[in-house]
Amino acid sequence: MADEFAHLIEADQHIAGAKERIVRQRQLIERLAAGGHSVREAEGFLFALSGVLSAFERHRFLILKQLQP
Repeated sequence: MADEFAHLIEADQHIAGAKERIVRQRQLIERLAAGGHSVREAEGFLFALSGVLSAFERHRFLILKQLQP
């Protein structure tokens, strides 16, 4: 059970990190667009980061299910 709690903490850290990266990527996209630059690749990367966040959240859900009695 202790391993599951450790994995839950790690999953929470991964989720928080992914959310921070998404915020920074959105800010970058805004700056690029304001400067008249193409944002296509930056938006593609944002899409990929969103997928990573979803995977982390699904993993967290699975950990929580294992912790249920």
